[in-house]
Amino acid sequence: MVEIFTAFTRYKSLPGNRGQISHTLGASALLVSPEKDLKIIPKAYYGLDMDITPKLKSIFIASYDPTYIEPFQWVDIQNERGDACRDYQLCESPVEQYGNPSPFHFDIGFMYALTPTFRIGIHFQNPWIGFYWKL
Repeated sequence: MVEIFTAFTRYKSLPGNRGQISHTLGASALLVSPEKDLKIIPKAYYGLDMDITPKLKSIFIASYDPTYIEPFQWVDIQNERGDACRDYQLCESPVEQYGNPSPFHFDIGFMYALTPTFRIGIHFQNPWIGFYWKL
């Protein structure tokens, strides 16, 4: 499995130099080769983040990912699959046979800067907690 990824980010200062706002467009192609058949899975996203205070930032992400399963769908898939897929681990049977999960996803989150180079984020999608360290 190989993933090719690209992204473009544009930053702009907020009026009165009260921080900044950024827009990011990203896309990737996941190249998977199960049993010698090459499968290409496209993914794309748009991200917006804006400074609320010098230490607090809001985040919005809209994405297209046909392989992502929303947290509210985990229990439904778990119940339909039974004991073959316990604890949300990878399963041998494809997800598509358990309904048609939407490929479009949305996330809202916040990041708090503990130091100028280290931030902690919380999101409403998986992963719920993120650590960001800027070198």
